[in-house]
Amino acid sequence: MWLALALSAAVVWGFDYAIAQKLFERRISPITLLFIQMAVGTVALGVISLFSGKLKKDVLQIVHSADLRWFTALALLGFVIANVLIAFSIKGKNAALAGIVEISYPLFIVLFSVFMFEHTFISLGTVIGGVLIFAGVVVIQLFPAP
Repeated sequence: MWLALALSAAVVWGFDYAIAQKLFERRISPITLLFIQMAVGTVALGVISLFSGKLKKDVLQIVHSADLRWFTALALLGFVIANVLIAFSIKGKNAALAGIVEISYPLFIVLFSVFMFEHTFISLGTVIGGVLIFAGVVVIQLFPAP
């Protein structure tokens, strides 16, 4: 199930990036698009969370735990900054190249997980995959699209 969900997310992100590129080509600001996306997401997910019965419980947990407040603040900061950076990257070049370079983020998931939380997800497959991702980013940089 997790694999189907992850692949579905990749499909939807690909669609979103391609549409974002078209909007940016028509002079829509990345900041405006992100504001609209996040506003709609806030309402939609707020309603879903409220009706699922999780909103109150989760907010209370965050309010009463310094660790959860800290991690929530960091997650929010990372979410907003990453979305702004990728939007401007799409605007600056194109959705395909921005997305291909962005796909190197699993390397940073492993690094942050290891150094911040001492989680070790490193295996031979992880190392080989990381090297291939990094090599792909280097190839894109060495042989840019017209």
